[in-house]
Amino acid sequence: MKALIIGGSGSLSGFLAQKVMKQYEVWAVTRGQRRQEGLQEQILRGEALRLVAEGIYLTQPIFVGDLADAMLDCVDKPASFQEIFCICGPDIMENRQYHEIMGELLRTRVVIEEIPLHVYFDSHPEFQG
Repeated sequence: MKALIIGGSGSLSGFLAQKVMKQYEVWAVTRGQRRQEGLQEQILRGEALRLVAEGIYLTQPIFVGDLADAMLDCVDKPASFQEIFCICGPDIMENRQYHEIMGELLRTRVVIEEIPLHVYFDSHPEFQG
């Protein structure tokens, strides 16, 4: 089964939502917090997605229900207030895979343009080290 975390415009409806529910394990359908603003629209327009090192870096998407459970578990634990938690799902996928699955769902080919790692670091020295 393929895994998916959906961001972009933050909502699915009609045929696309039914297809997601039938063919994919949906990790999160979000409103507000977004992985990348306008991602779905960018894919649909056929625009290249610029990914560092061709999207080989890994992500661990989390199922929205598991995230909600973790949040609710903190409600009665004052020591957890104002803390930051790194919460992720059990499965690991490349960022490229995430975008390719979105393309499948949107019935379009995803074009990926590489941002070489050294170019990224030149633009973002705060992440070097």
